[in-house]
Amino acid sequence: MDKFRFLICTMVLCVGALFGLLFSGVNINSLSGWKDVFELLSYVATVGMAGFAIWTLDAWKSQFGFERRFDTLKELGDSFEDLRVIFKHIKHMKTYYVQRSAGDEDSALSQVLEELDRTGLMWEAAINRYSKVWRSSLFFITEEEFQSFSIPPHKLREKIKKDLVQLVEEVYDRKGPEVCFYIDFKMAGIHNELVEIFRETEVLLFKIIKKALSK
Repeated sequence: MDKFRFLICTMVLCVGALFGLLFSGVNINSLSGWKDVFELLSYVATVGMAGFAIWTLDAWKSQFGFERRFDTLKELGDSFEDLRVIFKHIKHMKTYYVQRSAGDEDSALSQVLEELDRTGLMWEAAINRYSKVWRSSLFFITEEEFQSFSIPPHKLREKIKKDLVQLVEEVYDRKGPEVCFYIDFKMAGIHNELVEIFRETEVLLFKIIKKALSK
């Protein structure tokens, strides 16, 4: 590719020099046999410039495609990091239901409830953003890479909702230390399972973004 560009530039310089002679007043047509050569060089330079323009446009399109692919995949990685707020949400949820099962009234748990609501809203915003960027990134992810994801956004949302709702339904009206222990045990299980899902997804996203950089 560098040799091609060098050839194009050389032809352009040669034709430029000839035109310079013409404009400077030198009668180059008086040189026997050179008129046809000059015309041929002019045609060659025109074709060369057209080829160079096509090459430049193709290079620009490739560069634009690379930047778009990298930006989208990087945004996917950033939006994935925002999903980690779910761990704070699980922590506040465990605190609330453990204390509630221990006999505390909601009036004494107002601060915990506020944090629970706040992290819940943050989680909803994070999973919505991740889902949106995920859809855009599918244009730049191969079928093999897609199949490597342990869980796509919509299934992740459904899984977390199902696990947490199920736990709440099981312990909502129950009291006592054994219920507190059960909540702690179940929440730890949900937390650890998500940690593994996040770890696998993070590794895969790193590989995809690294691959996008190498193209």
